[in-house]
Amino acid sequence: KNIYEDPSQMTFLLEVGGNHSHAYGTQCFKISRDYSRTCCVKFPDFEDPAYKPDVHLAYISDYVDECLLAMSNQDWEKVCELIDVDSFIDHYIVQEVFANKDAFWCSIYFYKEPNGKLYAGPVWDFDYATFRVLDIVPANGEHLWYGELLQYPEFKAAVKARWSEHKTLFESIDGYIVHQAEMIRKSN
Repeated sequence: KNIYEDPSQMTFLLEVGGNHSHAYGTQCFKISRDYSRTCCVKFPDFEDPAYKPDVHLAYISDYVDECLLAMSNQDWEKVCELIDVDSFIDHYIVQEVFANKDAFWCSIYFYKEPNGKLYAGPVWDFDYATFRVLDIVPANGEHLWYGELLQYPEFKAAVKARWSEHKTLFESIDGYIVHQAEMIRKSN
C-alpha cells in the first residue's frame, strides 16, 4: 500500500515561522491559533507527484490545530495523547539555557512519525543564541505553544524535574563558556 494514500502513515517534518508566503497551499499553512504564523512541511517533499496538498497538508494542518486546541482547552489528557511531552520539555530547556532569541518565534521544528505524536525538535537555528555570555540577553516573546504548556502544573513540574536531572551539566558548560569568553575578551 502506498503511504501517501493515508497521511497518518507518513512522517512529517514541519518548520514553524519563517517567510514562506510563496508556498501557501502547496507546502505551507497558517496556524490560526498561533498568531497566524506559517507552518511549512519540509518533509515529505511537496514536489513529489504523490504528494497531494489537499490531503497531506490538510491532515497535518488539522493535527497541529488539534494540538493547540487541546492546549487552549486545558485538556492535559488530550495534550498528552497528541504531543510527546518529554520532547517539548527538552526543547524548552535547551532553548532557555542558550537564551535563543529565535527559539520561541521562528525556525521551530516539529516532527510527527507515522501513527505517532507530534515531537518538538530537532533544535535548530542557534545563530542568535548564547548572548548571555556577552551580557546581551535578547528579549524573547513567549511562544504560544510553551505559553499554553506552562499553564499546566504537570508540565511545569516535569520541566523542573528534568532541569534538576541536568542542571549540573548545564552549569558546568555555562562556567566553561563564560571562562572562554573572558579569555577571548582579553585578546582584544
